[in-house]
Amino acid sequence: KDVITSLCNTKSHLRIAVTATAFGIGIDCPSIRQIICYKPPSLEEYAQESSRAGRDGIFSHACLLYGSASRYTN
Repeated sequence: KDVITSLCNTKSHLRIAVTATAFGIGIDCPSIRQIICYKPPSLEEYAQESSRAGRDGIFSHACLLYGSASRYTN
């Protein structure tokens, strides 16, 4: 809970969080500017995770990292 509070606070020193997929579900931090997704299990999960950026309407980025084998499984 403290990590979420710090991450959502724009005055916090916490600017990077490395989390599991479940962390991002239901999180609404308006100040998130970049999401990096590493091999999400499905396109639906990627859509869910990447939608966490830019909740306040300010331009943000989502980056998808995957291996060549992932192209055929998802």
